[in-house]
Amino acid sequence: MMKNAAIAAGVLLSALGVTGTANAEDDAFITALKGGTPLLNMRLRYEEVDIDGMADEGQALTLRTRLGYQSGKFYGFDVMGEFEDTRIVGQARSEEHTSELQSQ
Repeated sequence: MMKNAAIAAGVLLSALGVTGTANAEDDAFITALKGGTPLLNMRLRYEEVDIDGMADEGQALTLRTRLGYQSGKFYGFDVMGEFEDTRIVGQARSEEHTSELQSQ
């Protein structure tokens, strides 16, 4: 069964013109992918919340990290992908949490 599936896949790829040898266009595409640039952006930020009419106040030191990759140009186009993460650095403080610490 597995042998028949491999033969069928080989016949289908051959019919579509896909071969095991790389041509100049394939080389240009691979070069564009390999010739890209890794991206890293990190932002440290202090946040404070104090809203009139709300009982709680809050403070936090956060770090936003963006990590990605941008390919080189291929026929005037490039591809970029990135991931983003935001985390609290240290410990967030709220008015309720601060009063708990002071009572200890």
